[in-house]
Amino acid sequence: MDLKVQTISGNVHSVSISTSANLLALYEAVGLAMDIKPWELRLTADARVLCFGAARVCRRTPARGCYNANYVCTVLQVRQVGWGMLDIDISVLGDGSLGGPQTPGPRAHGALPMAVTLDVDQEDQKQGTLPFENVPTSGEVSFIYGVNGYDPLVLNLDGR
Repeated sequence: MDLKVQTISGNVHSVSISTSANLLALYEAVGLAMDIKPWELRLTADARVLCFGAARVCRRTPARGCYNANYVCTVLQVRQVGWGMLDIDISVLGDGSLGGPQTPGPRAHGALPMAVTLDVDQEDQKQGTLPFENVPTSGEVSFIYGVNGYDPLVLNLDGR
């Protein structure tokens, strides 16, 4: 089946999919035609028209979770990087009164990160990216840094 897909900005793209294709296949085909990762597309529809628009960084507004006043984890940014996948950029500071900041042992919506990549790993600061899979990519996601003691954060991914 040949389709014409029009973006909100008015650009038209040709897409061809099987008549038995599911919605995921449609997203994949439209993403390929528009040179956008399929999970970054947002589909809106009425009775006659399907519209696709590019998604966004889920959250840019920093959020802070504290162990105490001297040990703070700041979520710098949250990005959707795949279906059910988020990268959470963090910066953790500690003044040394209890030793260095905790080793990352974060959880997002109950899931552990697939890896911990630290760009800064110093005695008083840790900064890096935590990739998570099988987590919500919209709405609210709970996030806790460290192995214990940090305040849980509820990150509204739709609120920037």
